[in-house]
Amino acid sequence: MKDTHRTSSSLLLLLLLALPLGSCSSSIAQRAATRARVEALVPHLSDRLYLGRAISGGGTVSEEQWSEFLRDVITPRFPEGLTYWRAKGQWRDGLGTILSEETFVLELIHRDDEGADRAIEEIIDAYKTRFRQQSVLRVRSSVVIGSLLRAIRVSFRSVAVTPMPRSVPSC
Repeated sequence: MKDTHRTSSSLLLLLLLALPLGSCSSSIAQRAATRARVEALVPHLSDRLYLGRAISGGGTVSEEQWSEFLRDVITPRFPEGLTYWRAKGQWRDGLGTILSEETFVLELIHRDDEGADRAIEEIIDAYKTRFRQQSVLRVRSSVVIGSLLRAIRVSFRSVAVTPMPRSVPSC
């Protein structure tokens, strides 16, 4: 019975001594991960285009027409990647009537340079011309991008475990 009690007491003492070390390691790892995450983020711009599907004079932009436009006009200008989705929007016209329309929303994340800006203007002009649109809504935001998982993995590899000193340090 004494051996069991002594073993249990030893394990409890070891656990109590290890807890502060675990929280210190965790705190160090969290700081390293945050620093790596901040260093991995890169400033970019995000342009979101709202491309209505209703064609002036009748009809709608079909899935086939959209796929062709995406392949021939958008992708060559942004081969690194893009995101789009289908949506439904609404607005009030000049007479006060609420109108709604199916739309494609196109998100382009890119560096802030004249080439990207020109490419987006070309996409807007081509869409308006091809599908007889009065306008295309463009929303621009400043964003930062990076690979969070990669940053965390790298920072965790750099954390070294050192033997615990006799006195427990505060974190």
